[in-house]
Amino acid sequence: LNSVCTQSCAVFVFPGPVQFENESELLRVGRNIPIGTMVFVMNTESLYLRVSQGFRSIQVGSTGSLQDIQQ
Repeated sequence: LNSVCTQSCAVFVFPGPVQFENESELLRVGRNIPIGTMVFVMNTESLYLRVSQGFRSIQVGSTGSLQDIQQ
């Protein structure tokens, strides 16, 4: 939480990766997500990492079926 926060601020604990339906939901609670948390946005299938200055996009490789991965 930032230094402007007072005792009335809610503290959220996210034990692992978090998913949001869309980026609007992410932006609404983004400052309360701890640094180092991985976030998945479902409608864009985008992956982000929470960093001190906001969120950093994570680029992943090509996608394939589970059968492709097992080979």
